[in-house]
Amino acid sequence: MKRQILIFLLLCLGAGGLIFYHQSQKEGSVSSTVLGEYRDKYGFEKERQQVNQEEFQLFNFLHDSVDYQKDVTYKSIPERGYLTLDYAIPKEEGKYPLLLCLHPGAWTAGDKEEMSFYLYTFSCYGYAVATVDYGLVPHVSMIEQTENILDAVQYMVDTFPGKIDKERVIILGASSGAHLGMLATERLTNPELSYREMYDYRLAMVVAAFGPLDFDYFISNNLNNEMLFYIINNMQEVVGDGAYTYEDVMDLLSPGRNLNPYLPRVLVIHGVEDNVIPIAQSRAFYEALLANGTPADMIEVQHGGHYMITKEFAEPIYNYLEEYIK
Repeated sequence: MKRQILIFLLLCLGAGGLIFYHQSQKEGSVSSTVLGEYRDKYGFEKERQQVNQEEFQLFNFLHDSVDYQKDVTYKSIPERGYLTLDYAIPKEEGKYPLLLCLHPGAWTAGDKEEMSFYLYTFSCYGYAVATVDYGLVPHVSMIEQTENILDAVQYMVDTFPGKIDKERVIILGASSGAHLGMLATERLTNPELSYREMYDYRLAMVVAAFGPLDFDYFISNNLNNEMLFYIINNMQEVVGDGAYTYEDVMDLLSPGRNLNPYLPRVLVIHGVEDNVIPIAQSRAFYEALLANGTPADMIEVQHGGHYMITKEFAEPIYNYLEEYIK
């Protein structure tokens, strides 16, 4: 019965949810200008009010079964404000796997609202779910974004020790969120870094949906990707303070260069017709995972483009989690 209801909910949101412009970005900034041109070029516009209305209708249908809180502060950054998340946790007694959702937006825009469909639906089917604002470039660097993501997981684990199973944490990222989720996972599991000693939980899986996961693929194939050029041309903003060469930045920020033997299971999912991030790049990253000895699978969504809030993406993710996490 639950599966039937979930499929019904997914069908209700059959229209693709795409990358939305974050209205809080300062107009005229380098980041907003680049993203605006990028968004317009690929036709990422969608009426956000309509999407949110549909999502809330779905949530109201099942809201009695979960505890829901919005705009909860999980981290304060001195002189730069604070970061928030939304969460929904099943009310029924028990410990639940945590699904942490990371929004798209080319690192420079977007917010947690774009992943709220997953919050509303997956929480009704046995997952504690949080959608996270992790900070935006240039206000924070990409390295800081990964640290914020790991801190958000720790906040949820610490805040709900009786409800969240800290041995079953899943990071689900879309587009740039997939890149950051994978990069955060690699930093957490790298024994040469100190992150493993800082956090009291275990990542059981990463779901990387149509993300830029291997910068070397873009470079070696001479792909004209505006967001990669943005990283190269704004290294100080994306990496943070320090003297960095081009190779330094590629080494730090490309998940394809940071594989290690301790990675959890990885699900790579990508639309065959994605005209923003080519599926061949995800295929190459998937092959690299297998060569690394990482337990991994790849799902290719037929007729899928660069979007995520659709039955075609959400249902296989749900089925995969049910097989390997539940």
